[in-house]
Amino acid sequence: ATSRCSGTVTVGYFLGKRRIGTVVAPVGPDCKFTADNSFRRVKAATPATILIKIHFNGNGYIAPADRINSVTAG
Repeated sequence: ATSRCSGTVTVGYFLGKRRIGTVVAPVGPDCKFTADNSFRRVKAATPATILIKIHFNGNGYIAPADRINSVTAG
């Protein structure tokens, strides 16, 4: 069953509609992934909301899937 956990995840980081980063991370045998990214300092009067779009690219056993989350920086 753990061999079914394979493939890649694409993580996109957005500030408004502008893409500020992309990371492609492998999915481990425990069905988890880790994606690290760093950004230049954002100069804004208010804290910036970064939208995180996660896309699992799928494999022979599991269909592609998407998830959206956000974090506030600043």
